[in-house]
Amino acid sequence: MIELYVLNELAAFPKYGTLTAVAEKMNVSQPALSRSMKKLEEDLGVQLFERGKNRIVLNENGKIAAEYAQKVIEAESVFEKKVIEYEQTHRIFTFASIAPMPISELTPILSQQFMGMTIKHELKDNEKELYKSLDSGKSKLVVTLAPPKNTEKYAAVKLFTENLFIVLSKSHRLAEKDRIELKELAKEKILIYSKLGFWYETTKRLIPGVEFFDQQELSALKQLAKLTELPSFVTNFTIQNLREMKNKKAVPLADNEVNVTYWCVCLKKNENQLAATFSQIRAIYEESQSS
Repeated sequence: MIELYVLNELAAFPKYGTLTAVAEKMNVSQPALSRSMKKLEEDLGVQLFERGKNRIVLNENGKIAAEYAQKVIEAESVFEKKVIEYEQTHRIFTFASIAPMPISELTPILSQQFMGMTIKHELKDNEKELYKSLDSGKSKLVVTLAPPKNTEKYAAVKLFTENLFIVLSKSHRLAEKDRIELKELAKEKILIYSKLGFWYETTKRLIPGVEFFDQQELSALKQLAKLTELPSFVTNFTIQNLREMKNKKAVPLADNEVNVTYWCVCLKKNENQLAATFSQIRAIYEESQSS
């Protein structure tokens, strides 16, 4: 049987021309490459090269063989891609989100709707990457900050609203305000969880001169938030963490960029597959609006 690596080497000759150049590009020694090509000729029973004193070039047989070798390589690539796609379609449900809270809320819903499948998720910090993941088929569902503009290509449903608060010591200069803007926190030192999706860059952009103390683990952040005077962030979903911090209070933030409604988006062609999921999500959103 002819090995795929040998066909890769043969297919490189029309592009790079010489034994020296092909050996360099394929990261093999010239003697090893020469032996591979000689063995290929023996296996086929066909001469593929014209050999001179310091030269080896494809003959007409070799040129045709190199073309077919390239087609085999491309077919192998398609084979691998299609097998992986089939596995992902039938065994794995992958979704991506602009923020972590939708991941927490959607995972149990998707696990119930797609029993027997592995639910995987990714956190992205911009919507361009989300739509790229959706369009490529890598993700079957994405969570964005706005409905899609192209309603012929995409279907969408509202998920829920999440509002950001700043947690301040009760002695902080802004603690008595009912509502503040992020720019009022200019030059503050703030504890923050680093895996926040869009939240991280948005807050950093809107707070002039802010110094973030990044935490990789939520447990470490919670401990530091309790033990220090440093401000930190919570949302309407995590505000219950304040019960353990009697000397702190959460002040709502007024900026529109951090008071967001999430949207679940899928390709229109997959809308039927997600109909039951969208129906459940729609019911959750309506319930959250009425409460």
